[in-house]
Amino acid sequence: MRAFLQVIKGPGLGRKITLREGQLMYVGRTTADINFPENPEMSSVHFSIQWLGNECQFKDLNSANGSFRNGERVTDSLVYNGDEIRAGQAIFRVVMGEEGELSNPAMPEYAKPAVQPTWSTTKHEAPPPSGGTSGRIPAQQPPQQNTPQSTFQPSSPPPAQTPPPAPAPHAHAHPSAPIAVNAGMPSAEGSVGLLIATATDVVQIAPVDDDTKKLAKPDWNTPQFVESLAGQEKFLDAIRVLAFAMGKLTVIEWAHRCVNIGCGEGLSKIDANALDLVQRWLGDRSEGLRREIYAASQAADHGTAASWVAMAAFWSEGSMGPPPPAPPLAPGPTQCAHAATGAILLAAVAKQPEKAPDKYREFLRVGLEMVKG
Repeated sequence: MRAFLQVIKGPGLGRKITLREGQLMYVGRTTADINFPENPEMSSVHFSIQWLGNECQFKDLNSANGSFRNGERVTDSLVYNGDEIRAGQAIFRVVMGEEGELSNPAMPEYAKPAVQPTWSTTKHEAPPPSGGTSGRIPAQQPPQQNTPQSTFQPSSPPPAQTPPPAPAPHAHAHPSAPIAVNAGMPSAEGSVGLLIATATDVVQIAPVDDDTKKLAKPDWNTPQFVESLAGQEKFLDAIRVLAFAMGKLTVIEWAHRCVNIGCGEGLSKIDANALDLVQRWLGDRSEGLRREIYAASQAADHGTAASWVAMAAFWSEGSMGPPPPAPPLAPGPTQCAHAATGAILLAAVAKQPEKAPDKYREFLRVGLEMVKG
C-alpha cells in the first residue's frame, strides 16, 4: 500500500509528495521538507502530515492563511483517501492505495527516499553509512549554481540601518548556563562541528539534485567534496552540502558570521537585534532567549538574512509551537539547516548581488575553516 499527496489544482499542479508510513513530513513555501515557492499564499512551513496506515494525521502549523479539508478550515485533523486539502492557492488530494489511482507517468516525482528522523545529534553520534537512517530526506530544489540569486527573497526594504554587533568566535562551544527546553523535544546540546564526515553520506540528506549527488566520490570527505563543488562554481550546492553536514550550533554560527560579512553595516536595527540575540543564545541557550529570537524573526517578517539566522536558532531545539500550556510541536530534523542555508544564500545577494560569487567563496572559506579547525 502506498500513500501520497498530489497537487490537483493551483501552483505546483501535478507535483506529488510520497508519504512513508510513520514519517512526519513538513510542507511549506520555503523552509519545509517539501517546498512550493511558487505558492505565495503558503507559509514558510505551512502544515505537517504523517501517514498512519489507513489514515493520515494532518496539522496546520499556525499558517497565516490557514488550511482547509474538503472546504472546512482545520488545525488538527485526520484525513483519508480522497480528501482534499487546500493550502494557499493549491489543492492537494490524499491518495492511499495503489499509486496508479492518481498517478501520471509523465509527472515528476518530487519526494525522495525517506529514512527515519534523528531528533538529537551530537559529536558522539556518528552518521550511518549511505542508505542508513540518519535523518529525513528534504525536498530537492532546482539547481541555481550559476546565478547570484536566492529563493529566499526579502518581502520589503529594510528599515533604518545600524551596524551589527561583532560575533564572538565559537560562542557555542562552552554554554555558561543551564539549558531549558521542553521535555521530550529535540536538543542542540553537543551538536557542533562536522557531524557527517563523508561526501556520499551527506548527499543523502542535503537538498541537492541528482547530478550533484553523482559527483560525490566514495573516498572523499565532506570538505573535499565542498571544495570540489566550489571549484566548479556550484556554490549553492556547496553551501547546502556543508550546512547539512554541520552540527546545529555550528551551522547557526556559520550563518551568523556570513550575514555579518555579507550585510555588514547594511543591517537594520531589527536585524542587528536578531543577530545579537542569537549570539547571546549560542553562549546561554535558555528557552526564554530562544522565544525572544523567534519574536525578533517575526519583527523582520521572515524576509531578511538575519531573520533566517534567528529561525535556524529557534528551530534547532525545543518546540516550534506556542509556549506551554500549548502542546509541544517538534521541528523537523532538517529545518535548522534549511533556515541557516537560506540565511547564507540571502546574505550573498542582499547587497551588490553582482558580487555574489565572491561572497559565496568567502562564506565557504569561513565554513570550511570552522569544521577543519
